[in-house]
Amino acid sequence: YIFQAAANLGKTYEEIEQAIEAGHQWASDARQLGKAQILGCGFGMGWEKFLTTAYDQYRLKLIEQQARQAVGSYREANSPVPELWRNYEQAAIQAIEDNVTVEVGKCQFFCQRGFLWVALPSGRRLAYREPRTLWRETDYGPRKAIEFWGVNSKTKKWAPERTWGGTLAENLTQATARDLMMPAMVRLEKAKYQALLMVHDEGLCQRKKGHGSIEEFTQIMCKQPKWAPGLPIDAKGWSGPRYRK
Repeated sequence: YIFQAAANLGKTYEEIEQAIEAGHQWASDARQLGKAQILGCGFGMGWEKFLTTAYDQYRLKLIEQQARQAVGSYREANSPVPELWRNYEQAAIQAIEDNVTVEVGKCQFFCQRGFLWVALPSGRRLAYREPRTLWRETDYGPRKAIEFWGVNSKTKKWAPERTWGGTLAENLTQATARDLMMPAMVRLEKAKYQALLMVHDEGLCQRKKGHGSIEEFTQIMCKQPKWAPGLPIDAKGWSGPRYRK
């Protein structure tokens, strides 16, 4: 969040960090905006959605120009991310239209038995039923879109759904995060840390007082999976008599 704030203001990480530690409100506000950008713009959020999300979730009152600048600043500071959206979208379209396997990074896109499959780095697959491509009108002119059958989030019924590179990036990222978290929870169980629940990227376990430690807990959490050599994994922990955020 601080790196993004620094990119927004043309300052260094250290300048923002020191200003926050000194209690300067402008620096805290800059970090909050950076947080909204990092968590909101990574999967293709446009300025209109960012405008409402920034207020609803982070209580940031922005005008249209500021929202546009925030989205543009994120994409400029993190240029490989929009490139990934495009690569995923092109791979999906090519797999659907040409019935070929397309590899993007450590993921593979291919069609088989009426599904678009995406093989994740772990070997697990995501599936999109009865995929097809079609043209639709957008604010940027005619654009090829990806459609598949899925459960509508509002009606809870099967219906045609659309996806694009940003959403595909979200699906693959969250699925890979799951492939890191679930085996970690199993490892913790085997080490006598009783798993109670998971909240997004947080695993909650319990042990008798005087047994286990935060150091051991995080070490187990961060064990490198064989399918992800070199992947930077880190975790922080806390302990207490009751659950807290």
